[in-house]
Amino acid sequence: MNVKMMKRLNTEKLHALLTARNSDDAAAGRVGGSCLCVHQDGELCYEGFFGTDPAFGAPITETTIFRMASMTKPVTAVAALILHDEGKLDLNAPISRWLPDFAEQNIVDPDENGNLKVVGQAKTPITAVHLLTHTSGIGTGVVGNLQQRAMPANAAVSLQGITAYYARAGLAFEPFTRNDYSATAAFNVMGRLVEILSGQTYDDFLRERIFAPCGMCDTTFTPTDAQWQRMIPMHDYRDGIACPGKTTPGCVFEDCPCCSCQAGAGLISTLHDYSRFAGMLLHGGAINGQRILSQEAIDLMRHPYVTPDMMPGSGYSRGLGVRVVTNSADPALPVGTYGWSGAYGTHFWVDPVNRITAVYLKNSRYDGGAGCVTGVNFEKDVAAALV
Repeated sequence: MNVKMMKRLNTEKLHALLTARNSDDAAAGRVGGSCLCVHQDGELCYEGFFGTDPAFGAPITETTIFRMASMTKPVTAVAALILHDEGKLDLNAPISRWLPDFAEQNIVDPDENGNLKVVGQAKTPITAVHLLTHTSGIGTGVVGNLQQRAMPANAAVSLQGITAYYARAGLAFEPFTRNDYSATAAFNVMGRLVEILSGQTYDDFLRERIFAPCGMCDTTFTPTDAQWQRMIPMHDYRDGIACPGKTTPGCVFEDCPCCSCQAGAGLISTLHDYSRFAGMLLHGGAINGQRILSQEAIDLMRHPYVTPDMMPGSGYSRGLGVRVVTNSADPALPVGTYGWSGAYGTHFWVDPVNRITAVYLKNSRYDGGAGCVTGVNFEKDVAAALV
């Protein structure tokens, strides 16, 4: 790190900006309930809780649980990197070494009737890097949507069943020739690979190797009854009016069974839990005197793998389970910053230049994913408080 480039947060200004912005969002009904925190060098600079849980009439607090959606993906990347540190996973080896059904892959495309047809055979073996950077061709785009709808119900209940299905389903494109978002499928394959290499179920591996040492006691795929009671209701906003958002009873992410441990989108968590995870990343893979990852593994996670021609004009690349800022023209985040967002409005980043971690949580049906308004505004407000 170039210490001369580091800026400090003006905490008074940070407090004023974030409190005003989020109070306005809550009062206007644009956000049903949210919480956020900012740390610099491990020191808490801001923490705020906004809005009221409309189902229980309870305020949003540090115990409120959120559906993390795709902010599960960085956790899955850390799980893979733990195995890389242990010499069990070569990130650039064909995954068919451990999942032989992926040895030969067809490339498929919809015909005029919307049925998938084989249009060629892939020449590039799929690797863990491809799975974690949205470049594998597994479960992506129109092809992925058709495949998801056609998945048998008995396959969708476990990572083993999901992986076996996608091993036969075909790819949307030749691996590492495109960058096309895989909402859950590629990361589910990675989750299954973690199970095979570790000899544990995926949820057990995460609990023992990441959540317990990080002190993340409310982060899980399978909520208890008590945790369901603390789950924030989904929020929607139609024609300028706040209203309840739809959810599938008993499911954390869409209609995916909790038991399937969706490695791309299935976790729940709290503000304090996920901020501990972000802090572990900032501090080189260590937390609470315990080492989760090596510094080398952190460097691999935040490395920009996806070439500019695959993400033209974006100013970003893909690391392992994260977005990486590559263009200094970004108005809020310096080059090298990495993080991710979730479909329901969750957002976080790690800024190694200014030694900042920032986490924002909400659950919304209308403003989520990459570039969501609340996430962008959060980045702008934190940047405006740097001096």
